[in-house]
Amino acid sequence: GHDHSIRLSTMESLAFVNIKMHRYDRALRVFEDMLQLEENKFATSNLYHLTIAKLLGNMSYVYLKMHKFRAALACLRGVLANQEASLPPEDKSIEQTRNFMTDIEMQLKKEHDRGRNEDAAE
Repeated sequence: GHDHSIRLSTMESLAFVNIKMHRYDRALRVFEDMLQLEENKFATSNLYHLTIAKLLGNMSYVYLKMHKFRAALACLRGVLANQEASLPPEDKSIEQTRNFMTDIEMQLKKEHDRGRNEDAAE
């Protein structure tokens, strides 16, 4: 287990270096690799759910930086599902995730009303 967590924190640092350098695609690739590593690890512990939630949260941040609001929202749905699976329902972080999703949905609606479809460009 110890080597695994060192490897993950090294990868996480690498991802954040890429984010700082605005290499968002690379950062996402690192996070995706981390997700795969995690998925093979352990399927049902709370730590697993919270690790996945954190990774998806990081990915949603990168998507927001790229102005890919729909992709960010999809990641946040995953964050919420993993939080709900592992935390008590009154946990503050669940509420924060929900609020954040609402903000992005409003942002998407604004974009839509402005007639600018960001997904057409992908």
